[in-house]
Amino acid sequence: MPSLLRANPYQTIRNIEPGPALLSVRNEDFSATTYKEGTTTLNYSRCRFIQLTIENIEDIEFGTIHMAFFNCIIDGLVIEKIKSKNLTLSFFSCVVNARISGENLLDITFNNCVTTSGVFINGAQKVNIKYTNENFNEGEWKSMFIQYYFNNTEIKDVIESIQRYSIDKTTEIICSSNFETEKLPWDLKVILSISYDSEIHDRLTFITDIPLQSLSLRGSSNGKILVDNTKIDEWYISDFEPKGEVAFYDIEPVGGASKKIGIHSSNLDHVKFDRVIFESYNAISFFRTRFSKAIFTSCDFPDNYNAFSRFMNLPNVHYAEQRPKNYEKRQYEMFLQLKKALEETGNVYEAQKLHAISHEALKNIQGLHSWDKAILWINSFSNDHGLSIKRAIKGFFMFSIPIYSMYLWSIGRLFTSNPLDWNLIGYYFSFVDITHRNDFLAAKDELNGWSAFFDWTGKIVVGFFIYQFIAAFRKYGRK
Repeated sequence: MPSLLRANPYQTIRNIEPGPALLSVRNEDFSATTYKEGTTTLNYSRCRFIQLTIENIEDIEFGTIHMAFFNCIIDGLVIEKIKSKNLTLSFFSCVVNARISGENLLDITFNNCVTTSGVFINGAQKVNIKYTNENFNEGEWKSMFIQYYFNNTEIKDVIESIQRYSIDKTTEIICSSNFETEKLPWDLKVILSISYDSEIHDRLTFITDIPLQSLSLRGSSNGKILVDNTKIDEWYISDFEPKGEVAFYDIEPVGGASKKIGIHSSNLDHVKFDRVIFESYNAISFFRTRFSKAIFTSCDFPDNYNAFSRFMNLPNVHYAEQRPKNYEKRQYEMFLQLKKALEETGNVYEAQKLHAISHEALKNIQGLHSWDKAILWINSFSNDHGLSIKRAIKGFFMFSIPIYSMYLWSIGRLFTSNPLDWNLIGYYFSFVDITHRNDFLAAKDELNGWSAFFDWTGKIVVGFFIYQFIAAFRKYGRK
């Protein structure tokens, strides 16, 4: 049987011995107490609970009841019954594992806490997860472990565990840090999973200045979602259809081995991505997702098709080898959506890049007519689908010089025993003038079928590369 704890307002309870306990918050515990605004109501310090159950089955006629735990270890916290709407919970520098279900809870705060098996919250008005210089005393924090953990191995297992927070149906969520993480006495590995419900009128989700090993967003949100200046290694968005403002600012990986973005079955139209470093992620999947009207500004994308191979259209970003039958076509459509989104924001540079990438993907689609594939291959080679002036210039000289040499051979001016006429170098520039006359270098009676063929071929090839050069040169003038 768990030991029964009484709520003792405005007293600090210290050093409760390990064991299961039940804290029942009742009206009678506050009937003879005068409310003190701005003061923590129930205080627990340096306590150890193997199992702690908190329940409230009646409305409390009192001001805000603030329950706070300082430097406590709570192996299992269970909250399932909260009726009164004036209760808040705070944990400061604690080790806490919890399953909390209470839509009437005003506020749940975790400040500089560690969880070994996770914190799961279903229904609360506000959840605040923060790592701050304030309210943190490293000496007291370490002494808590010395008191309850008896060897370094156990301490190490606790402080290096993954901090898993799963939050559902909560009106307001704040996750932040002002701590220099390298000065924390533990490795900060936070996994944050948030689910929204269209029937819950959530107001705000704000995540800032905190390194996350993983961030998951799911469901239909009504309020504002802002993720700002946050490093995220694994980023998952699924079945996500926001109705309010959603913006991601200054996002890049923390630097772990696994750096992935999986966005599946979602509607990201009008979601804003500002300075998201997509180029730094190993794998990115947009699967059955609308994002052609998303706003991408100052985002870094890869520079070529091979680098864009990390962008995939897969049902599961963890299994890149399991590709659907129409994978190439999905890739093409994904790049078109990215291109359209970038065009909407006036990002001509990145949009032109995606234009070329989408054509490279189109070239790989099975069933595409061979003539279309040939055209795409030629455009890729000649000017990278309108992006590369360098390729057009290289192609111009690479083809025109051999054709001019063969033209000279056909009229007996090259590859003969006669000394080389250095004036032929100057005549090259007449040859590449596509308006030149057939007899610009030799009389008409000296010409033959081969000379006519090489002269005609030269005009076609030179004209083609001049056009490709102009097309690439005008890439920023396109509407």
